[in-house]
Amino acid sequence: MKRMLAVLAALVLTLGGLPAARAEDVCSIDASVVPGTVSTEQSYLRVTCPLPEETEVVLSVFDAGGSLCYQRSYGLCSGSFRSEDIYLRLSGGNTRYQVSLSAGNACYAFEVLRCMPRLNGNAACAVGYPLSSLTGRDSWQSATLLDVAALEGSSRTVALHASGAYELGTVTFSVHRGQLTVSASLSGGVDGTIDDAQVFVALNAADAGALGGKRFAGLTGRLDQAIDLEGAACVAVYVKLTVSFDPTGVPGSPRVELDGQEALWQHLQEITASEAVG
Repeated sequence: MKRMLAVLAALVLTLGGLPAARAEDVCSIDASVVPGTVSTEQSYLRVTCPLPEETEVVLSVFDAGGSLCYQRSYGLCSGSFRSEDIYLRLSGGNTRYQVSLSAGNACYAFEVLRCMPRLNGNAACAVGYPLSSLTGRDSWQSATLLDVAALEGSSRTVALHASGAYELGTVTFSVHRGQLTVSASLSGGVDGTIDDAQVFVALNAADAGALGGKRFAGLTGRLDQAIDLEGAACVAVYVKLTVSFDPTGVPGSPRVELDGQEALWQHLQEITASEAVG
């Protein structure tokens, strides 16, 4: 009983509260063979080590600044050592930890770089005007209002943002002879892919209010496909993308509402009201 209390008392620090570890979220490292640095997307660290004889084992984890984050004496161990699953808190895109395992006269040291996992199947869209302001539904996503006449024969490029938290690249709207073409690309420094894309075009305020919903009755298309705007003077375009990417080093979410978008929304409502009366 006294020995158990002593072992528990040796657990002097932990890396915050410890959520339950899932097997697939544990990085297991053999301290006797590990290279200098191990990068992992897993949230937990498990340290193992063969022991040629019974010996006292102490495991310590330090942050990048050298402060002790975790330390535990496992007492006398023999055969093969295995630590508990230690939670590695992630701050920003990645967090470095120095790990030290003392086993009698032997001491092993290595670095663990906890990285943010790749994000798969995330929603993304073009910035412009909050979708919630058009539909009344809570959403981080956005649509882009376009003055078709002003854009005829030219193009406009806006930021592409994902999950309400990242800026991944750009979306370009081009109008030629009353037809709209939408293209999208990721920035050069982004390790990612555009997995799927749909373009929804509202020709009136009623359709704009249904963007992103099942009742949308406007025009639909794909990237790099010409969409006939049927003579519309102003449209609202929702570019619905699915993307996968490594978030490490990716800039934060850009400005969502662009200058002039509120005026265009008012203009689209006025056009819709006028057509209804006429």
